[in-house]
Amino acid sequence: MISTENDIANGKKRGHHTILILFFFLLFLGIGVISGFRWYNGRTQHRVAIPTSGNLCGTTNGRGQIVSIGSNTITIKLDNGTDQIIDISSQATIKTPTSSGSISDLKTGDRVTIVGSPNPDGSENATDVLVCGVIQ
Repeated sequence: MISTENDIANGKKRGHHTILILFFFLLFLGIGVISGFRWYNGRTQHRVAIPTSGNLCGTTNGRGQIVSIGSNTITIKLDNGTDQIIDISSQATIKTPTSSGSISDLKTGDRVTIVGSPNPDGSENATDVLVCGVIQ
């Protein structure tokens, strides 16, 4: 079978359509990936300015009260009455109203605010533990 000029022209048009479709598909895919990364990073890297002295918890009076202390964890009773386990790594910062400290400076009864990220099991990884004070 002999190709005519029309057949050749139609083949070129189909090739151009395929290239255009592929171009737009990759363009939209790239835009979607970039948008997704920006959305995800905005959610996971949101940090709040942490006070350095005075009432570290502001008017919130902390997120909960320490009910038990382990070697690398604390358990706090949240204001809604539930307990939450907080994992504290060696890189975590612990701040009291007067100074920086370590996990050994935390006491049962301290009111604290936790800055960190949640784990799938409901616990939380603390990057900062702010001690508000002790409830008398």
